[in-house]
Amino acid sequence: MHYSKYIKCNRAPVVSAPPVVKHGPTIQQAQIVSTPNNITSQVTTPLQAFQEVNPATVEIPVMALPKPNNTPTNPIMDKMEQLFSNRDPVTTMKLNKMLGLMIDEMEGRLEEPETILSEDEANRVMEYFTMLEDKYFSDIIMSERPSKLFVWNIPRSYYEDMVDAIDKGRPDYLNPMFLLYLAMTDYPGLAIPHFIKILMDLGYDDANQLNMYEQQYLDMLTDVDDEPDDEGIHFDDTDDDE
Repeated sequence: MHYSKYIKCNRAPVVSAPPVVKHGPTIQQAQIVSTPNNITSQVTTPLQAFQEVNPATVEIPVMALPKPNNTPTNPIMDKMEQLFSNRDPVTTMKLNKMLGLMIDEMEGRLEEPETILSEDEANRVMEYFTMLEDKYFSDIIMSERPSKLFVWNIPRSYYEDMVDAIDKGRPDYLNPMFLLYLAMTDYPGLAIPHFIKILMDLGYDDANQLNMYEQQYLDMLTDVDDEPDDEGIHFDDTDDDE
């Protein structure tokens, strides 16, 4: 038997191999590019191309820079802050009370309305009230905080007649400002009886002069033909004995 038929019938051994799987494109796929010098370089191909963007529509975030601290320091406020810090409750209460009085005074000066009397005229009125207190009303003392608006807005006719009486040396009880002294006290309703008694005693001691000035006023009322001029009506201080 010829051995060739056995050789033809023998099959080549079968070798099992895993199937070839074709993968899709990866995120990045390397390509080999030939260069003129036969040198290969690796080029990375992105997954997708960049989109065109209009520069005018791009919003660029702006970083907020810290502002420089150029605020000038206030030495008065710094001093007050130092006074109020690390203080015991009693001292803090005293400081608060003192600060409240200062603020009230400052607000009064800043919001000062227009007044009838000037600063000098109001000071002269206060000097006259002080003289009355020392001379007649040692037991009817003035308030420690009189109403500033009251003094600064006393009618001008009152002020002018006060000055006229002082300049001509008339008795204080005939000065119209004498009667306004009660308005400078804390309890005018309680003090008025004693005030009237002092006034009556002064009028009794100087009855002749009081009667003379009263008669001048009555004559002015009965003399209807004479009208007062623009300067107002004043007492005639001419002595009748001259």
